Amino acid sequence: MTDDREPLARQARGVEVGATLAAVLMVLALLQEAGVVPLVFGLMRAGADGAAPALEVLHRFLLQLIPMLPSFIYLGGLLAARSLFGRVARGELFSPANSRAIAKIGSALWGGALAAMVVAPVLLSIVDHDQHFHLRAETGTLVLAVIGGAITVLGGMMARAQDENAALRSELSDFV
Repeated sequence: MTDDREPLARQARGVEVGATLAAVLMVLALLQEAGVVPLVFGLMRAGADGAAPALEVLHRFLLQLIPMLPSFIYLGGLLAARSLFGRVARGELFSPANSRAIAKIGSALWGGALAAMVVAPVLLSIVDHDQHFHLRAETGTLVLAVIGGAITVLGGMMARAQDENAALRSELSDFV
């Protein structure tokens, strides 16, 4: 790796470590927030009492899990960012894998925002037997959706530019 790329590689390694820590903490927080351990013990207790209490435990778990759907989607983007930074730290800058990772990051942002605004509220209404569907269009979530869409398009543009570059190189090699 040349000296002029070393600061970028160092920075990417630092962000990769930060993304790894963030992913681990996020998984632990999601497990705690979802109440996985109480679910297991609740199902064991409810199993002894019959099917109806077990269904109640599962119903409560779903009511806790559904609002977390956007976080699971964002976690996918975080993991894509982690792998992107790892490749950049190793000196891989413009590659098809990095273009795909950028598009995945963008997709996770707009997908998570869509899940927060529409999917999770609708699923909650269904599971909770609510007759009214509630949409949550908050400013921050709308901004995440638009920025995520832009990042997805940028990843696609990078991939297309790489494809066109490869085609031009192939044509030039035919002339030589």
